[in-house]
Amino acid sequence: MRDPEVAYWNNNFKMMKENLVADNIWKRQQILIKLLAHDFIDKKVLEIGVGFGSIAFILKRLFLDKIRYIGTDVSTTACNFLHHNCGVEMVHADITNLPRIQPDGFDFIIALDVLEHINPEDRELGYNGMHDTLSQNGKVLINNPLDESGHDNNFDYGLDDNGIKDMCLNRFEIDIKEPYSVMANKTLRNYEWIEMRKI
Repeated sequence: MRDPEVAYWNNNFKMMKENLVADNIWKRQQILIKLLAHDFIDKKVLEIGVGFGSIAFILKRLFLDKIRYIGTDVSTTACNFLHHNCGVEMVHADITNLPRIQPDGFDFIIALDVLEHINPEDRELGYNGMHDTLSQNGKVLINNPLDESGHDNNFDYGLDDNGIKDMCLNRFEIDIKEPYSVMANKTLRNYEWIEMRKI
């Protein structure tokens, strides 16, 4: 984890909290529909890059004590806020230092609009960490933006089909990879929903 990354994402969280950056609620609705197609009851879930925590908060409230939900973020501000105000168990970590859970690992890893922000230098180590912390029958659920995000290019590297293939190599097999679009503030925004399983 690099200090400039922490500073950038701390500032981004602060701007979201102050409504200076708009979140795409239409996308969040679609993500929630896709997530709820899965059985999270009595499961262990790791979310990489929780950000403002909308999905984490909803899933924690929906499944109460029937879900073990751990979030990670490089933003210390996000980690502190979500832990103290939303009751989400948070770990200040990047993809190269994911928490482990015993004895069997996580049943699900969720990464929503986050993998495109992973520095290419960290991706191989991070993808191996995702594989290692996932249970034998675990799944990875990814929302990947297909349009430019509007983030600083120093923290936004994109994740194209070749990057997804690299992530899968000897680690995961794709079960679902489907594009979808939503209107957000009169602009069509394009994403893809990806579900992978550990191999």
